[in-house]
Amino acid sequence: MAAILEEILLVVQRGGVIVVIIIAISMVGWFCGLRAIAIVRVALKLDNGDRLGLGKAESLLRLVGALATVSPLLGLLGTVLGMMNAFRTVERFGVLESSFVSAGVSEALITTEAGLIVALPLLMLSFYGMHLVRSSERRIKRVEKDA
Repeated sequence: MAAILEEILLVVQRGGVIVVIIIAISMVGWFCGLRAIAIVRVALKLDNGDRLGLGKAESLLRLVGALATVSPLLGLLGTVLGMMNAFRTVERFGVLESSFVSAGVSEALITTEAGLIVALPLLMLSFYGMHLVRSSERRIKRVEKDA
């Protein structure tokens, strides 16, 4: 566990503020997604269904989808900023030495990676949650039709 935390701290150090924002997006996305799934499960347990709850779950899942869309774009922003820092270093020192440039390139790659790592699971969580919402709505309609 300590090794994982050290690795996360290293990534945050090397990736800068963009990685911190991406991590925050990940935390918010997972919280909203899991909350939405819990709401759907409660709605399914109610005999008459809870359409209001399903609407809230759907809104939360749309937010998760939006966060999944934003995180790789932030990673791309970090890539651009990291490459700009690398080129500024080259401009400042007038020589292309790998030790000067590597910090900017490292920042660029870390932010891209972080954005994609956050986006893919959030996107799958959003799709899964929306599938649950749609299934629940169909089930509630069947129960109402049979009643």
